[in-house]
Amino acid sequence: MSKLDKEALESLDSMRELMDNADCLISQEQVERALDRMAEEITRDLGDKLPVFYCVMNGGLITTGHLLTRLGFPLEVDYLHATRYATSCAAVSFSGAYRLKFPWRADM
Repeated sequence: MSKLDKEALESLDSMRELMDNADCLISQEQVERALDRMAEEITRDLGDKLPVFYCVMNGGLITTGHLLTRLGFPLEVDYLHATRYATSCAAVSFSGAYRLKFPWRADM
């Protein structure tokens, strides 16, 4: 077994152990209800417009996907990558290498 394979397996074991010992703070049913409520409010407020939804990668990917499947009106989707500086948790910046497909407007 290569060193990379061994490290990957150890990491996988560590992740499984973490999941096995984690406390569930919010049930799947509560999450589903919250997504339904958000979708209803978004539909009410933006259903007659053509909104742009931004997903902050990678953490927002799953939630954004679940939310978008609940929206039954035309919309646009784009994404951002947010990065923390190596040693600072307080400073968050957007990657300068990425250009938004849709211009960011403050009046949105």
